[in-house]
Amino acid sequence: MNEFDELQEWILNENLIFKPSNPFISRFVEAIQSGAIGMDLAALIRGVLRYESERSGGERIFLRVPRRANWPNELMYKLVGIVILDEVRDSYLLCAETWLPNWLPQADKEGPERPLFALKPRNQMKEVEGDPFLKEVNRLNYRCNAQRAAVRTVLTSPQDATILLNLPTGTGKSLCGQLPALLFSRQEGVTVVVVPTVALALDQERALMPLINRPSAYFSSSSRQRENKEIQESIMNGTQRIVFASPESVLESLDYSLQIAAERGYFKMLVIDEAHIVSGWGEGFRPAFQELAGWRKMMLRHSVTPFRTLLLSATVTEDCLETLQILFGSPVQLKMFSSVTLRPEPAYWMRKCSSRTEKINKMLEAIRSLPRPLIVYTTEVKDAEEIYSAILADGYKRIRVFHGNTGQDDREAIIQLWSKRQLDIIVATSAFGLGVDQAEVRAVIHVCIPESIDRFYQEVGRGGRDGKACLSLLIYDEEDVSRGRRMSAAQLIGVEKGRLRWDRMFARKQQLPGQIDTFLFPIGKRSKRINGRNDYNEQWNLRILTMMSRMGIIEFDWGVRGQISDSNDNITRVVRILKHHHQEESFWNEVEKYRRSSRGNDREEFDLINRLLKGEECVSDVLKDLYSINDHSEGIYTKNSVVAVPACGGCPACRRTNKLPRGVPGTSYPLQWPAENTTTELLEKYLDPVRHQLLLFREAKGSMQNAYSMREKQNMFRTIQWFLHQGIRHIVADSKWIQWIKEHEALSQRHIFFTSSLGEHSRRARVKWQIPTLVINEQPEDSVNVFRWMEHPTTKENPVIFIVSSTMANPIRPETLLQNTSNIRFYQYEVFKQEVGI
Repeated sequence: MNEFDELQEWILNENLIFKPSNPFISRFVEAIQSGAIGMDLAALIRGVLRYESERSGGERIFLRVPRRANWPNELMYKLVGIVILDEVRDSYLLCAETWLPNWLPQADKEGPERPLFALKPRNQMKEVEGDPFLKEVNRLNYRCNAQRAAVRTVLTSPQDATILLNLPTGTGKSLCGQLPALLFSRQEGVTVVVVPTVALALDQERALMPLINRPSAYFSSSSRQRENKEIQESIMNGTQRIVFASPESVLESLDYSLQIAAERGYFKMLVIDEAHIVSGWGEGFRPAFQELAGWRKMMLRHSVTPFRTLLLSATVTEDCLETLQILFGSPVQLKMFSSVTLRPEPAYWMRKCSSRTEKINKMLEAIRSLPRPLIVYTTEVKDAEEIYSAILADGYKRIRVFHGNTGQDDREAIIQLWSKRQLDIIVATSAFGLGVDQAEVRAVIHVCIPESIDRFYQEVGRGGRDGKACLSLLIYDEEDVSRGRRMSAAQLIGVEKGRLRWDRMFARKQQLPGQIDTFLFPIGKRSKRINGRNDYNEQWNLRILTMMSRMGIIEFDWGVRGQISDSNDNITRVVRILKHHHQEESFWNEVEKYRRSSRGNDREEFDLINRLLKGEECVSDVLKDLYSINDHSEGIYTKNSVVAVPACGGCPACRRTNKLPRGVPGTSYPLQWPAENTTTELLEKYLDPVRHQLLLFREAKGSMQNAYSMREKQNMFRTIQWFLHQGIRHIVADSKWIQWIKEHEALSQRHIFFTSSLGEHSRRARVKWQIPTLVINEQPEDSVNVFRWMEHPTTKENPVIFIVSSTMANPIRPETLLQNTSNIRFYQYEVFKQEVGI
């Protein structure tokens, strides 16, 4: 019996135990169990019927449901596109029609919701072999090759590295910060992960709780006082491991604790999630994002040991990269790991309406027909509240609104309900969704025109995170276009007002003792804040400073042990002046040029929106222009090229030309860091002085018959452990040995090392990633590839040790044994073990 038949029995007898796996059926069952009624149930029943119909190749599917209080009535079924085929005293027999809206071009032919209910796979990403340390997060494999390469990039980086990971949505960016954080703090330590929203902090904490079993999200809330105190104390004693916090919390209430941790050698890593907003938000509002750069400089000076800085993003534009380089590109130049593939999951549909009333009606029609869960995005708080009220009035209860004025306790509750499938619809501004892990979202509706295509693409990216088809529906009117254009203009203060504010701050500055050109700048008065927000004057003063920081006139720094106040209780910022012509007339001409340039960039951004709305070219071509970066240098910074791989799940242009949905996963390799000799002198003593390789011949014994005794395994494990102690970090072997190595608890708990199977390593360009490596090969079918590896040059910093069968032939002269013809320094395996004391 399939799950649909089981569902029919369960509906007629709810006392049965039924735990379905299908997301549409599961959501429906859980909704009934939690007391859902009316329109919510009607929409969920539609989802079950449409899914089963698509699964059955488009056949009509029937479901009998009770006819009683709290269940939908005839009108509700009709509104969501369900036909009542038969009705008796206590039940209805239902069938769902396909949604074919005639107001969307070509929708009457394709049916926008068909791929959604069919759960059509769109993403070509495939899981790849995991490294032994993935057990730290209860995983065996990486989500995709890009995620593996990114994690390996971080774990092999120098201790003071600054890395920008530019990875597409769905590849698992969060793991690239969280996994190294947990590995680096196995004994002691803390990583601070800066997140833009409370929603994201709570979501990250929820995912991590099973692994560290302690609070890790820090934010101001009446319900979190005990957890906040515990987090502060744990940071200072080195047991916290990881904490998620807003930039404001890092700079204010967590500043003291984190400085103590740095002075005690506990601070391991600074991670900024969704780092692209440092450019957009930091300059427009919430300047704490850019002030993090000054705080980081102070922490680097006062930390006992260097720490890594990791910036995570899925949407890095050229302008964003420039900002991140200016802010975080010193004292060590920022390196970028990039694997940008555009999202293949979303199909894009658009409709311009003649009035707001038409727009709301079209939105309601879509909501009645589209699968759950879905998100409705708008721009302003008042619009979000009005749309929320309209959807409530249509009869839905499993819905919440989320925007900048949503209280923190309410945010926490909404995220919990959303993650537990107890909400079907979220109405939101851009305050919701950054990084929130809800894989089942099938539709994202924009009832607005976002001010930038970057914001639009990020919000569309909340859908289809499970790699299956999703829908982006953009419904707008002329007022939305005008509003989007206005908001696109940079919110930069006018030159005259800006000069006046700068002169006031400069006149009241205080020089820090013993520091050249470094001052305390007063930006506002200390007072009790509401919701942690800056007051008006403080906000605009910070905008002046962040603008001048971006222009290279000043740079932010930070005071030791907490934010410094002067005797008048001013709120201050530590500023280092880099250029001294700021009081000359010519400087303010530069400011005006900068403002014009910023507005020009914003106009270019909105030009992309206009290209999108015209629908004359594939959406992926528009997005590719935004997220590709040309290879060039500017000043002291080098921008390596980034090519965004196009992908499209369907758009107006592609539908007109009958192009099918398409997407190709990109290839990626870990960054190769500057050579650093990390192997021991003892190992170097045995390496070939010219080739920097070592060849060990092991007697075949039972291994050639593929039957390894327990004693042989233990001997090999001791050998592997010895090489790990000598600085080897990568083990390449056949799949059987790799599996045994991963299962060996002591190896993975004592060492951070990487594993690759010989088969996969041979297919990939192994020379791309140079790292001290041990190769174990006793299978004849891999001998040719291993021999080619031996012939390839190896550096002193990244030696390669080969353990091969004593019977391995020389592929060039098959009639001879390799050990009789090799020009690499070699030992017999047992002799070598005795000599080094294994």
